Amino acid sequence: MVMWNLLACLAARANLTPRPSLQKRGSWGGRFLALSLLLASTACEKVVNLDLKTTTSQLVIEGNLADDGRPCLVTLSRSANYTDTNTFQAVSGATVTLTDNAGGLETLRESPGTPGQYAGAALLGVAGRTYTLRVETGGTTYVATSTLPAPVVPFDKLSTQLSAIGTKNIQAVVDYTDPAGLGNSYLFRQYRNGRLNNTIFLQNDQFTDGKKVSQLLRSMG
Repeated sequence: MVMWNLLACLAARANLTPRPSLQKRGSWGGRFLALSLLLASTACEKVVNLDLKTTTSQLVIEGNLADDGRPCLVTLSRSANYTDTNTFQAVSGATVTLTDNAGGLETLRESPGTPGQYAGAALLGVAGRTYTLRVETGGTTYVATSTLPAPVVPFDKLSTQLSAIGTKNIQAVVDYTDPAGLGNSYLFRQYRNGRLNNTIFLQNDQFTDGKKVSQLLRSMG
């Protein structure tokens, strides 16, 4: 059961400027009329029952490997129902191995202080290599294979220019050469005065495969 509390309040108060009332000789005199109005709606509450079905707990495998000189890190846990607390049971005692297409092989060890977290030590990420992660637990084996992307393309030139829309904003321009072969994608992160700009810059090589690219990074604020 999910309860939604809907509260809508409208309040208005009008104070009329005091002014003398109509007078008759020998009757009301020097008195003022003041009027005050207050309108308020009451809070309303509506209960909505959602048919949320329970599900069997599943194994969740989170693995990370990059060409940053750090070894592979894998976290094993079990999923939980929507209505459960936001805690996930760690899976200990699993056998986790990592191999690559260059003959590398390593068994990841579970961290003594962090149950369900398995870390490598020697097998590092190399751009262009293909890695296979194998997890054995509860009598079931899970296998996943992925290729580490090519290294980030270096900038040929980085420059700035004034915005062309009549403002004095300075915009960055990135020049780079896209490697031959479709499928390259780029994510640019722009910092202004040390702060990350919230605009997302995405680009691919659908129309620039193997060509020199001059990418203007437009800022939204």
